[in-house]
Amino acid sequence: MREAKNEAEHLSRMKPDFLSMVSHELLTPPTSIPGFANITRRRLSEISSRGTRCPEDVNKGLDRIGSNTDVIIVEGERLTELINNVLDLFKLEVGRFEWHMTEVCMNEVLKHCLSQTEALNEGAGFVLTHDIPDPLPHVTGDHNRLVQVVVNLLSNAVKFTEEGFAAV
Repeated sequence: MREAKNEAEHLSRMKPDFLSMVSHELLTPPTSIPGFANITRRRLSEISSRGTRCPEDVNKGLDRIGSNTDVIIVEGERLTELINNVLDLFKLEVGRFEWHMTEVCMNEVLKHCLSQTEALNEGAGFVLTHDIPDPLPHVTGDHNRLVQVVVNLLSNAVKFTEEGFAAV
């Protein structure tokens, strides 16, 4: 029993080192996806702005590539956010979580979150309506965590609304 206890304590002490080592490796691929997708989007924009006459099916294909690229960007950012959430849980567990408390404009947070989840709403086939008073009071909090909570709430509203509308 003592040996098992010592082994468990040893493994517990290794968690922070594991977190540090793995976090970079987990985040590298998904953070590059939106970057390359943005390059693709810019290139498509350059091609479209040339005014070259293309057959209708080519134009439709380019439009489809553009909309798919937008989805890749949004989903790549969401994947990065999900990985960050998992890493935050690890950090909480090992006592290394850091809060970055500042004065936060809630109107900006809500507007950002609404635009960030816009593609999810469109994919679900309904419109998210909102009536946000302006100005909302500023709050003291961790901006990124507030965004995380609001995006999760909005994502769940989309995920669990089968028909009708979701209102904020």
